[in-house]
Amino acid sequence: MRKLLLALGLAFATAAGAAGTAQAEGERFVFVSHAPDSDSWWNTIKNALNVAAEQMDVTVEYRNPPTGDIADMARIIEQAAASNPNGIVTSIADINALEGPISDAVAKGIPVITVNSGTVEQSKQLGAMLHIGQPEYDAGKGAGERAKEAAIIPEPHPAAGGSWVLTQKWVHTGLEDFHKLPEAEQENVFGRTKADAVEFDDERMPANAHVGRTDVDRHGVPQKIWRRSVPYGNTTEYGLYFIAFSCELDRFDYLLRRMYGLTDDGVRDRLLDFTQPVTGAWWYAPTREWLAAL
Repeated sequence: MRKLLLALGLAFATAAGAAGTAQAEGERFVFVSHAPDSDSWWNTIKNALNVAAEQMDVTVEYRNPPTGDIADMARIIEQAAASNPNGIVTSIADINALEGPISDAVAKGIPVITVNSGTVEQSKQLGAMLHIGQPEYDAGKGAGERAKEAAIIPEPHPAAGGSWVLTQKWVHTGLEDFHKLPEAEQENVFGRTKADAVEFDDERMPANAHVGRTDVDRHGVPQKIWRRSVPYGNTTEYGLYFIAFSCELDRFDYLLRRMYGLTDDGVRDRLLDFTQPVTGAWWYAPTREWLAAL
């Protein structure tokens, strides 16, 4: 969230500066996204916009096409420009469809900053002041590379190219008690906001929050793993199946020790008050080449 606020604050301050004002205080900006109403990820952006607007004492209007229709988004940008805001911040979901409305806003003298989708080159082509974001391919490739670094055993380990795997079955034993907690306390258990799953910053993170216990460095090395979980349930039992991949077998042991309060600080993950693992196993997943050579 902090990086998001800094980016949005930079956008508003830059737009305000372009409009010839020393500060953005009291000004109005329009943020236009391509996201449909059903895309809950953009709730994070909305929350960040509200916080940034409050901190900078400006008004920010979030607008989007309810169904994600790009032609509708183009009309929204036209309407935003017609209202003469102090600046427009918009994604470039489709440069062919949005080039006209964005260029027209720039021609009117409205500072425009592009974010999220699109490229720096496209932003310059439209006459925008600044682009904050990266193309979808680059973002996906970067995420894939980080996942590979966390999950694949590196050279010169004899098992290089494979992955260490942890599988567990968790049973939620205290879900009713969890639901009785106020929302703020529920968030403290996980270390994330409930509405949009935004991770707390260091100042807000409780020592016993799940994120605080598991998203950590060890000797300067981030203890990242690549993980997925799937919920299950019937009339008598419910929980989740968990699977994780790691480049180091010891990472699983270290993270589990932190969860159970077996490291030097002795802090136990509060999530364990509400759910427990009932099965667990280590595995080695070899490379396809290794299997083919058998």
